[in-house]
This record gives sequence, structure tokens and C-alpha cells, in this order.
Amino acid sequence: MTYHSKKIGIITIHDVSAFQDHLSNTIETMKRIEEASVKYNIAIIPNYLKKYPVTKDTFSIFIDKYIMKDKPNIALHGLYHEYRHSVEDYYTLTTKETKEEIAKGLAILKEADIQQPKVFIPPAWHISPSTAEALHDMGFDVSESLDKIDLIQRDIAIVTQQVMNWDISGDSEQNKPAIKQNQEIYDKIIQGFKPTILRIALHPPHDPPEALDQQLEIIQGLESEAGYIFKTYDDFVKEDIYGY
Repeated sequence: MTYHSKKIGIITIHDVSAFQDHLSNTIETMKRIEEASVKYNIAIIPNYLKKYPVTKDTFSIFIDKYIMKDKPNIALHGLYHEYRHSVEDYYTLTTKETKEEIAKGLAILKEADIQQPKVFIPPAWHISPSTAEALHDMGFDVSESLDKIDLIQRDIAIVTQQVMNWDISGDSEQNKPAIKQNQEIYDKIIQGFKPTILRIALHPPHDPPEALDQQLEIIQGLESEAGYIFKTYDDFVKEDIYGY
């Protein structure tokens, strides 16, 4: 099935971890997205801050019902995301180092009975040729960086024109200007600017408190008024999206 006449929306809930201070906001976002009946991806951090590893008791029992079984919607979001105020970097690692880091993350998810993801989203949204090689060798299907989506095993890069993102600083108060910025993007889309692929990045631990209502309104408006259909990254692999 192809979607040449459609616009594709990709929603990803980032920074999903076992850190309890963040988990409640994350689950609330998942519940609200589920109520909107749209598909979305979940980007999981296996060992946030090198202190909060994902386990069955601290994590899986809370989010298992949000993980799709027939069409997986999970992505590996690095290993620890950040440590000592430094964001985990997959742009300077060697291929060997990248493989080691990714293997550690996959092992943690496996121990927590979470299916092995085939999608990789680096915390800093940058991927080096070394990381790309490691992902290919380890059988990953998709990677997402700042301005493109790579279908790794097919050697296809899809440039994305627009990302809606409410986390511009890592602090919910300092992120409040993103409310206006994303409203302006949405208004332009409704007025006629319709990127072929629109990515929506949600960061429940860091988005402004009032962002969730706006995000849901935007998602519903994109679907009902702008004609977007929402897909997971697994759909990009399994379906003939735009002839890819």
C-alpha cells in the first residue's frame, strides 16, 4: 500500500525511562495519545543517568500495555541518555564502542522482557558514519537524526522538513516559548504548508506542563483538518511508504 496522496505524521514519545519522577508524566502522555487513537513510537532509555535501569518491576509492568505486539512501536534511545549533565553522544564513538553501548542497552531491555527494538534514536539526534555502520551490522532497520530518517538495511535516507519539538532546553519552564513556536508551525500547516513527513517529538519529563493539551489538539487537527495519517517506524519498514 502506498501513500503518495497522503501526508505522514510520526509521533515519538522520547525519554521514556524507569526514573519514577518522570514516569507518571510519561504514562499520562501515553494514555492521552491512546485516547486520540493514533499510532506513536516509544523511545526507551535502558539505564537513565546510569542510575535507573529498566526492570520488570520498575518499568515493564507500567508500560507493557502501551507496547504494540503485532507492529512494534519501540525505539532504543541510547543507553543512559545523559550523565553528569552531558548528553550521550553517538557522533564521536567508534563502531566498536557504539556496538558495545547498544548491546548493553538491548541486554537491559531483554532482561525486562521488552522486545528488542529495531529503531534507534540517539539522545543528541546526531549519528556518525561509525554509528550508522554499527546499527547496520546489528540489524537495526531505522535510525532517526535531526533532519532525516534512515532506512538502514535498504540504504535509504529520507530528509524530513519539519520537526515539532517542545523540549528546547531540557527545562520545562525554559521550554515555555516552544508553546508559541509550535502553534505557529501548526497554523502554517493548516494554512497550506504541508511537509510530506512531519515529525512530532514529545518529551513528557521536560515539556511545559500546558504542552500536552496543545499537543493533543495539534495531533487531532493534523489528522482531521490537514489530512495527516500517523505511522510508527515499523510501518516504514513493513509498508511501501511513498514508494520506499
